[in-house]
Amino acid sequence: MKKIIQNFSLLIVGLLSIVNTKIASAAILPNTDPTTWHLDPTNPVNDIVNIVIHNATSIALSLAGGIAVALIIYAGFMYMTAYGNEARATQAKNIMLWAVVGVVVIIVSTVIYNEIVSIVH
Repeated sequence: MKKIIQNFSLLIVGLLSIVNTKIASAAILPNTDPTTWHLDPTNPVNDIVNIVIHNATSIALSLAGGIAVALIIYAGFMYMTAYGNEARATQAKNIMLWAVVGVVVIIVSTVIYNEIVSIVH
């Protein structure tokens, strides 16, 4: 049973990572035609670096969010299948607590990132 739970949780994490990466890549740079990008002719390297940094940051935050959601699901499943085992229930509560803390950190870091980008631009 433990092996099935581990395999199922790895499958969920993998699927969430793939889905979040696809969503993030579609939302980051919807215009994928490089000939229509509005790059600064005086400093095109700076614009390309900004695009790469923006893409990397968005993908990293999406992956972190997907992993946090997968951990919350895993902790909920672990808690429901504890069957009175206090050690397992406590472990599930700790996983849930730190996954929620991770989600809060991801949300705060996204807000900070967006504020920095809006100030710079």
